[in-house]
Amino acid sequence: MKRNYLTEITKKRITSRSLLFLLLMSLFLLSICITASFAQTSMGVLKIPGKGLFTMPEDSLIIDELIMLDSSKIILSKSSRSFIKVRRMSVGQGCMIIGDGLHGIHGKNGSDAVHPMGLCKNGLAGEAGKPGPDGEQGRDFILNVDQLVVSASLSISLIGGTGGDGGKGGKGSHGMAEAAATAATVAMAEEVAH
Repeated sequence: MKRNYLTEITKKRITSRSLLFLLLMSLFLLSICITASFAQTSMGVLKIPGKGLFTMPEDSLIIDELIMLDSSKIILSKSSRSFIKVRRMSVGQGCMIIGDGLHGIHGKNGSDAVHPMGLCKNGLAGEAGKPGPDGEQGRDFILNVDQLVVSASLSISLIGGTGGDGGKGGKGSHGMAEAAATAATVAMAEEVAH
């Protein structure tokens, strides 16, 4: 009887230990997958020429030295978050890091109204244009620098995009009373002319 009871306890401990082991291993593998999902570009030295442009190919850039000559620009990647880690950064005059959101597209135009059927009918309104969608949010950006040398200024722009313009409204139709009055006026003018 006691032996049977000890066997059950041992089985429970093995099961609990193996479950704990599986849980810890899955958390470890999950952390590796998350780390691998953040694409990184590593370089030794990146020198952007004067009035030059560097577009980040991925969301993270890890480099030893970054040299931005006068009026050079860095365009952040299209992902929502960007990260630059630099040991030494030298910035010239008028340099920029840009991570602005895209502008919204135009809304769809409304369709034109159909002409009313029958005499003495009012014209119909055209369909309203559709609203333009919102602009894209500006990028989240982290700049981690150990040593920074700034000659004049470094501007960082992370502005959200403007919303799209609404579509144009459709054209309204002419009323039938106008058409009938015009036809009557033309007929009267023809009678007078004869």
